Amino acid sequence: MIYWLLFLICVNMSMVGLVYSHFHKKKDLLDVRFVMTLLFTIPSLISLVNGMLIFFLGLSVFMSMLISSILGLLIGGLIGSLSNLTTFSISALNGFYFGLMGPMIATPIISPNLCGIFTLGSPNINILLLSTLGALLVCVFSLLYINFSKR
Repeated sequence: MIYWLLFLICVNMSMVGLVYSHFHKKKDLLDVRFVMTLLFTIPSLISLVNGMLIFFLGLSVFMSMLISSILGLLIGGLIGSLSNLTTFSISALNGFYFGLMGPMIATPIISPNLCGIFTLGSPNINILLLSTLGALLVCVFSLLYINFSKR
């Protein structure tokens, strides 16, 4: 399962690279509304999913929050650097916040008795289902942005 989680983290990071390389070529042609929508969705979603995946790797809570928030800050800063300094700071902070939220959302999946939620069985099945769903959402949103931006 650890290899699957590491694979999904690599998929998420490759989606960041794909989105950045695609929009870096066209950064002068992008509309302000499209840039702001891109800045709020892509770093948020990728940081949230990466935070959950890092927490599922079995690190301590502090280390997973630290790693995922720094990773979210870097992802948000990279995507935000497509436009100007204001969008850089907005996107970096947005990635940081959602990087902190990822391990918080993943905590009840590890121990469902914490919140009294219903689970489908063992925590391993729930981890695999949630991590796969998150990675698929990242891929779908990234590819949708790339597809809708073609001119």
